[in-house]
Amino acid sequence: MQYKRGQITLFLLVGMVLLIVFGSLFFFVKLSNESEFSKEVKTETTEQPLKQKEIQDALTECLRVSSEDVVSLMGLQSGHVSGGEARAPNGILFNYNSRSLLVPFGIRQNPSAALPPEYPRIYGDDGYRYTLDTLQSVFDRTYLWGTPTLPKLCEIKGENNPKTHSCDPDTYGAPQTTIQYKVTKEVERQTQLCLERQKNKLENMGLKLNIGATNVSLFITDSALKFTLVLDLETELNQRKSELTQVTHTLPVRLKRVYNLLFYLIRADITDVRFDKSTDYSKITRCTYAQQIQCWDKDMKVSIIRNPQPLAHPGGDIIMIEDQGSLIKGESFFFMTSVENRPPMLDYITSETPDAITDFHIPINGTLTLIPVGYDADEDDLWMEYRGWKQRGFESSPTYTSGTDCTGSKSKWCAEFDFTE
Repeated sequence: MQYKRGQITLFLLVGMVLLIVFGSLFFFVKLSNESEFSKEVKTETTEQPLKQKEIQDALTECLRVSSEDVVSLMGLQSGHVSGGEARAPNGILFNYNSRSLLVPFGIRQNPSAALPPEYPRIYGDDGYRYTLDTLQSVFDRTYLWGTPTLPKLCEIKGENNPKTHSCDPDTYGAPQTTIQYKVTKEVERQTQLCLERQKNKLENMGLKLNIGATNVSLFITDSALKFTLVLDLETELNQRKSELTQVTHTLPVRLKRVYNLLFYLIRADITDVRFDKSTDYSKITRCTYAQQIQCWDKDMKVSIIRNPQPLAHPGGDIIMIEDQGSLIKGESFFFMTSVENRPPMLDYITSETPDAITDFHIPINGTLTLIPVGYDADEDDLWMEYRGWKQRGFESSPTYTSGTDCTGSKSKWCAEFDFTE
């Protein structure tokens, strides 16, 4: 009987030992599995945001590079961009930083100025022979001295639509013709090309991308250009799908202020022949919506490049604005436009006391003194020569006076011819 009890006790001890051994084994196996699972979860959790950041960085980089390249080129080409243009506009070829650029015209000759104008200039049905002083007062809003061809800045239906009061009313243009529209579309096009290149790079890292519709918008502030990229982008990582739909990039470029300076400089130059664009630019105002605020500031430099293409466009000039308060790739922002040479205009010659029939009264054997006055909107040196009545009397003497400045402004030139009966 005692032998049987001993057997039972031994069996119980062996069973308890086996139970402890198997229990411990099960515990450690379970603990090991949980540890490996935890490592997998941690690895996946860490990897996901890293991959997402790489995607975000790639999108931002494409938007940044595209916007910088397009805005820089737009400024050098009078508001026009490559790629999105249907055809290249007329302009002056100019070598800038070892690059050959076509700088489109911002001012062109009036169609009537293609041929030498008839003098005196007659406006209106009354046949009145206007002097320049009368012209400037009666036709102060008429483009007597050229046609503006600079593209308008803001899109009526864009981010800066009139309801935002963010652009000067005069700088809105017809839909799809503005700088804002063309820059936006070209940035969008170049961003799509960049994303295709980035897609191959990311897929080599094991990340599958599906790029859908891409859209870029532009909001022009007083001190910057804000680009927003919105796109359908599906990414797949460890069989998990996610969507990144929007990134932004801001360029510290004062495009609105620089553009307004040039826009109203051009308007002044074609409406007032006395305006000298090489010195009077500091007088331009209206650079903030509905307010008369000076456009130019100490960070802006306005230069006139004289006659850079003398054979193809003799007398044509380029207006260059450098804004050190705007930066692209760490350098100043430039905006340039070209000016087609405009012919000078002679003022109507009359005495101080004309009557209804004649302009001059002189006694017999008296001297008739004619002082012709010419005006040139391009501030070019004028060459005056008399031809016609009593021309033979001037064959042996100079018939011109060149470089005579009548008023301290190169817009106005005069000469003097004396005729004795």
